[in-house]
Amino acid sequence: MDGAIGIMQQFVPTVAKLDSVGVLLGRGTQHANLPDGSVEVDVTQDSAGVPGTVLGSYTYAAANLPWVNQLFAVPMGLTLTPGTTYDLVIKAVGNTRGCFGYSIATPASPLYGSNLARYTTDGTTWNTITNAMFQISTFTNTPVPFSGVAH
Repeated sequence: MDGAIGIMQQFVPTVAKLDSVGVLLGRGTQHANLPDGSVEVDVTQDSAGVPGTVLGSYTYAAANLPWVNQLFAVPMGLTLTPGTTYDLVIKAVGNTRGCFGYSIATPASPLYGSNLARYTTDGTTWNTITNAMFQISTFTNTPVPFSGVAH
């Protein structure tokens, strides 16, 4: 996995079409130490509770993110298998300073099946986050409020 710092949330779709995922993203810092890398959002196959093969991916340069978390409709254009477990992964790539923000909701709810959320600081070892999950949405069509958002 490229990017040493990342977070993942499992989800189990009930329909095959995944047009986009809604995630809250931001730069995390406003002035000093602005991040110089990018944030990558992936949908992967789940491999025994950790991210597997990347099925869809989208990257945002730090300069294109707001300094406070905002909702982004991240385009995926995938056809998934309903009832199968997948992972949504958000990771920092090529970042040497500053930080990015990814929003987490707590406590966990039954919204996404298994409720497994994990983080990594080395790109290899995934640690379970207890009682938390991403604030994400999955869309079968691009949501109207986001149709004009520049990615």
